[in-house]
Amino acid sequence: VRTDDGLAVEHPTPGVWGRQNHTWLRITRVLRSLNLLGLPDEAQAFFALLTAIQAKIEPTTWGYWERAAGQRT
Repeated sequence: VRTDDGLAVEHPTPGVWGRQNHTWLRITRVLRSLNLLGLPDEAQAFFALLTAIQAKIEPTTWGYWERAAGQRT
């Protein structure tokens, strides 16, 4: 959800974050696509939102998200 302060998750679904699933691959694709479409600010805003759940994400997946968001090479 977009708010005046940026992006926010209103009601995160526990099943999405409890274990690796296909949605996690979609997140990688969204981050990569935003950068490819010339929307790096939006990619960074989405990635910043994901940091709230970083502890629930396995390190390998987090690395994919970092690279897709342009956080590291």
